[in-house]
Amino acid sequence: MASAAYGGAPPVADSRTRSAAMKMLKKAEMKYNEGDFYEAHQIYRIAYARFRAKELYNDAMEAIRPAILLFTRCKCIDLAKDLALLIIETLTDRRIPVTTAILENLSSICGMFDSDSDARVTIIEKAILYTKAVGNPEHGDNRLYKLLAEMYWKEKNFGMAIKCLMYGNAETLAGALVDLSITFGYNDEADLIITNCILQLLCSNRKNIAAATLQHYVKTHPQLSGSRAPLPLINFLNYVIRAVETYYLTQIGKVYFKKTMSFNTFIEDTDKSYIVESLTRYLMERKQDSSNSDDVVEDARSVNDLMN
Repeated sequence: MASAAYGGAPPVADSRTRSAAMKMLKKAEMKYNEGDFYEAHQIYRIAYARFRAKELYNDAMEAIRPAILLFTRCKCIDLAKDLALLIIETLTDRRIPVTTAILENLSSICGMFDSDSDARVTIIEKAILYTKAVGNPEHGDNRLYKLLAEMYWKEKNFGMAIKCLMYGNAETLAGALVDLSITFGYNDEADLIITNCILQLLCSNRKNIAAATLQHYVKTHPQLSGSRAPLPLINFLNYVIRAVETYYLTQIGKVYFKKTMSFNTFIEDTDKSYIVESLTRYLMERKQDSSNSDDVVEDARSVNDLMN
């Protein structure tokens, strides 16, 4: 029942259930210390089931989360993963409302697993599906993505951190991109970093977030905020954002790819995201290969002529 959700007001505790479960937890810990990990795992599952049967969900979480950490430390990843998925299964099946406390616990559990492990990927996927089932059916809960992004950022996995932040708000995403550019990017890469992100947002049909992110990025990046003439790729991104939902996309494609008369048929049969990716990749290659940016500026001007 929702009233017994994590972080909410728990039901009146069944003292006998709690007492019996606590004895089982002590036994499980003893088995773990003896190296009998499989037996310890089974006892943890039984204790969890007793808490869940009485809707003592807070107790169930507190009982199992330390066990997950113990199993990851001894490299019993499958056992740890099973307990983590058991928690998420309960959240989903019992339709427990999404709360900040739940999301913080789930993020903490994800952080117990190695960043490159299949177990973490599976747990994150199930956690997102839970927030979709109970909360936001489209993308899941933005708070979870932010917590996961913080986890990846601390691990210096900036690529995954940015991907997670793409499901948050534009200001947070732009701020992270600025930090990434200033701390790890070269002086001439301020436009390349934002281009990759904006392109992914456009390909996932999040045009409004893409536009707001680009605006905040240019406004707050020290290399761009005071510039009267934005870099060519920044200009190009503005044009693509404006064009992605209009017929101008076909015209831009003609300029860059110089296709034959069959190009219109190609456009009709091709997903717009592919075209946006191709156009941006083309300009990025031109920028990297050319010692002079005049050619890229000329390309941007040709787009500008089409848009006006």
